[in-house]
Formats: sequence, C-alpha cells, structure tokens
Amino acid sequence: MSSVPSEWEANLNGNDVQARPKRGLVSRVLEPALRLWLRSQTEALERLEVYLDSGDRQILSGHIPQVRLLAHKAVYQGLHLSQVQLCAHNLRINIGQILKGKPLQLLEPVSVTLEVQLQAADVQASLRSALLEGAILETLQRLVGEQIAVALDADTIPQALTLSNSQIVLGDGCLRLSTQVIAKERSIPVALQTGLGLSNPNTLVLTNPEWLPTPQAKKGLRLRELDGYTLDLGPQVQFESFLITADGIYGQGQLTIFPGE
Repeated sequence: MSSVPSEWEANLNGNDVQARPKRGLVSRVLEPALRLWLRSQTEALERLEVYLDSGDRQILSGHIPQVRLLAHKAVYQGLHLSQVQLCAHNLRINIGQILKGKPLQLLEPVSVTLEVQLQAADVQASLRSALLEGAILETLQRLVGEQIAVALDADTIPQALTLSNSQIVLGDGCLRLSTQVIAKERSIPVALQTGLGLSNPNTLVLTNPEWLPTPQAKKGLRLRELDGYTLDLGPQVQFESFLITADGIYGQGQLTIFPGE
C-alpha cells in the first residue's frame, strides 16, 4: 500500500533490530519470556521481533518503560493481520513470578501505540472468525434488519441468524459485503456497499451506503437513513488514521490493553 509509512518495511526488514544498543542480562532473559507470552495470545505468528527499552534495575523492579514489537502474519482471535508494529509504554509486570518460571502477566493497563496492516486476502480470511462474523450479523440487524425481514417474508427479523459464503471486496475508502443470511430453513442473499472512514478517533462512519440487488451490481438502493451511521469502537481505541484501498486496510493509533486481556 503506497500510503503505508516508508519506515514500516525498514523496520520489518530488521534495520531497527540491528541498531539496538547492548542490553543487560535481565533484558536478554525476559525477552524470550515476552515472546512466549505474545505467541500464546495468538493462533499463528510467522515472525516476531521484541525489544525491551529498559535497564536491568528497572526490570527487576517490575517496570518496563517501553517495549517495541514487530510482527508479521499474525492471527489473533481469527483475525488475520499482515503486519503489526507496536510500542507499549510503562508496563508493570509480575517479575518475581517470571524469574521463578511463571508466565508473564500485566499488573496495570498499558497504553500501546500501534500500526496495523491487513491485506485484502487477510480481510477475506478474517471473515471466518467468530468475532468478525458476530460483528457483521449485529451490524446487519441494526442497519438492514427491515429489508432482511421483508426478504424472509416475516414481520420481524428472526433472532437466530447465521452467515454463509461471505465475501468483502475493498475499494478506495469503501467496501462491498456479500453474504447468504440463513434463518431457520431459509437463506437469502444480502449485498451492501458503503464508504467507511473515521468520524472521530474511536468512531467509524458509513457514507453513501447502498443495498445492492446483486453482489456484482454497480449501483443499488441508497439507504439514506443510514448515511452517517456511526460504529463505536470503544474508549480503549483511538485511531489517528484509518485507510481502505483495494489492496487492504491500514490503521494507526493507540490502544489500551487491560490485565487479563
């Protein structure tokens, strides 16, 4: 993606890692424990680089001022991420237990600066995740529940819905979703397209949403009442930039991670 910062590839190619200053003994011991913990949080992880920006004395007090991480081809809760770069600040960890061979745990919420990139193929693969499928179902019921109910010849949309053969096609600042909505013994095709961007750091907004007669249709029925509809990402997410192109999705911002997550 041409809009991705130029330093992204340099970091992933190891330039940042090669420039590291010498680290203390505790840092060299703790980094593998941190890598192991990070791998335990993901279902797949092709490449991972971790660097602790901290002296041994600070680490032994359970405080790490900064951790930098570079990950490639990660799968988290079924979501496929081509590249992730993050920097976590002021971590408080259970250092006493770690030195006894126990797993790493966060003791306080952590502020994380992150950049994340999903290629178009990652977006399609992520549609199989329960997390994304649930979000799509919930959004469809909110946005076009009435149209789905009419297509099912029902007064109201049934509560028990599932999806099948879902696909997302990305464009410049927009996306197109096509799927089969299954209710009881009936199935209907649903196709929507909409612009998608940020209205504020933790809110996405729909622009010019349309109900499409077929997934291949270039034009559809304007859903004027949904133009400007917002999707709240929660207070723990703060995006500075969010970009969709035909190649993928790129986001940059801040995230708060709480102990136990």
